[in-house]
Amino acid sequence: MGWRRLLLIGPPEDRLAERIQAQEPALEIEQRSAREVRPEDLARAEMLLTFVLPEAAPEQLEHLRWIQSTGAGVDRIVNHPGLFADTLVTRVVGVFGERMAEYVLSRALFLTQDLPGLIRDQAKRRWRPFAPRRLSGLRTVVAGVGEIGGEIARALAAKGAEVIGVNTSGQPVEGLARVEPAARLDELLPGCDLLVLVLPSTPATRRLIDRRRLSLLPQGAWLINVGRGALLDEAALIASLEAGRLGAACLDVFEQEPLPEESPLWSLPNVLISPHLAGLTTPEEAAGAFIENFRRLEEGRQPLGLVDRRSGY
Repeated sequence: MGWRRLLLIGPPEDRLAERIQAQEPALEIEQRSAREVRPEDLARAEMLLTFVLPEAAPEQLEHLRWIQSTGAGVDRIVNHPGLFADTLVTRVVGVFGERMAEYVLSRALFLTQDLPGLIRDQAKRRWRPFAPRRLSGLRTVVAGVGEIGGEIARALAAKGAEVIGVNTSGQPVEGLARVEPAARLDELLPGCDLLVLVLPSTPATRRLIDRRRLSLLPQGAWLINVGRGALLDEAALIASLEAGRLGAACLDVFEQEPLPEESPLWSLPNVLISPHLAGLTTPEEAAGAFIENFRRLEEGRQPLGLVDRRSGY
């Protein structure tokens, strides 16, 4: 392979350069924070470890042969207009399913147990007995049952939820009783108490859940998004939440991140916001993913998490 010049984009406190250099001392490694990256840094790099490919002209990326994403999503890399068609892109795999399943389970319980209402009652010293909903029997659609979504769907099913998985073709997924093709999504939404989005951002999924599809959900249905912010028409989502048509939403990802302070989502009582933390990659995992794939490429083997640039994931 012969690639030696690596540019890391990430906070210095992650010590990514130190972690990788200790195991691959022959590499020429530079590390920059996202704000510090210069055009000459990109122009020199043959390999890149990052979550986002910074703005750059094509001539600044002509030496770049491989990008290892530090996360599962690669939309902020593969959609870059200056990226050459033959540049390899890989993503981190095998580490997100369990932690994202915990995130979704915690939010599902937040909703079924009406924790927002209990917090408001406590603040008002109001005693309001009620019967919480159960995860058992909760009609749930998990849109995007790949590696991560499959783990989320199985975790919900294990708690008794009636889970329908959705993927492109409707092909079976281990541990799920029912999987439907994406073409049938409109038929599934009217019978859905909880919609969980775990899809990547691609041209086919952008604003997949728009005003029309939100209107297909039953009155008071819930939504959890751990995929990408671009999956939702944010203005339509806000309108549905403000009108009480959609019961509540738990959102970890947004069209613009950080979520702008002026966004109405911050102040809606039926919204729980988290700052893109459902599937964080640890520095050890990011460094480990790069080292594993670097060695695989050196040996002429297939890297893990190789992205199909045409599909976008």
